[in-house]
Amino acid sequence: MARTGFGPPNKQRRAVGLKLRATSVGSLAELDDAMAAMKRSGAVVFIVQPSPFTFRYRDQLVEAATKHGLGAIFAFPPAARAGALVAYGPDYADLCRRAASYADRILKGTKPSDLAVQEPTKFDLIINIKTTRAVGLTVPESLRLQATEIIE
Repeated sequence: MARTGFGPPNKQRRAVGLKLRATSVGSLAELDDAMAAMKRSGAVVFIVQPSPFTFRYRDQLVEAATKHGLGAIFAFPPAARAGALVAYGPDYADLCRRAASYADRILKGTKPSDLAVQEPTKFDLIINIKTTRAVGLTVPESLRLQATEIIE
């Protein structure tokens, strides 16, 4: 299920001068109508909550957003490479490397219960400049300088 904004569905909240709205999309069949409704309501971008659904269908989400002149913000880097406006989230390659060291320790006899839980320590910020231009947004230089990757 894709969600935009924060909070319960169909509620409005204000933050930093922005109006945030939540919308649920439970299937691809609902996607085009949801994007059209967001655009009619004045939306410029939407935030995609991470889930197996949104990861699997990221290309379709980005395509629908682009069709309706909306930018998409995702929590996983492949989405920015597929045309999303911005992606910010853990470096999944780093997580996999760290998981391999866990598996190695377990195979060498360490009890899994003796291993500390680790949280992500490396994050990627990917900005797709081509998409920002397409939806009429500019990216502040301060944000560009923090990006781990910029897609022109």
